[in-house]
Amino acid sequence: MGFARPSVRLPSHTGSTWKRKGTESPSMMMMMMMTCECLSAQTPLHLAVITGQTEVVACLLAAGASPNAADRKGLNSLHLAVVSNYSECLRALVTLARQPVDLNAMNYEGK
Repeated sequence: MGFARPSVRLPSHTGSTWKRKGTESPSMMMMMMMTCECLSAQTPLHLAVITGQTEVVACLLAAGASPNAADRKGLNSLHLAVVSNYSECLRALVTLARQPVDLNAMNYEGK
């Protein structure tokens, strides 16, 4: 199964959540989502991979998320896809990333 690069379209939102000084800024919301990290230093891309959400993985990659970003254990999104046995997520990570993917990256334990 091949993946087409998704066109990232954020919903038009008129509520105060995306409003700032009278202009909508969904791109700012997407940027905040991409840089937000939880306590284990996992990015939204990490979370999408470990939950097997291939379409979300594809959208985040299209928006510029880094598959090489490491969590607090040094695991990147590829490590998590392999460990979780999500081959579709792994395929998306390798084929849709907008930047070179480090296939030889090791975690902080050298694995």
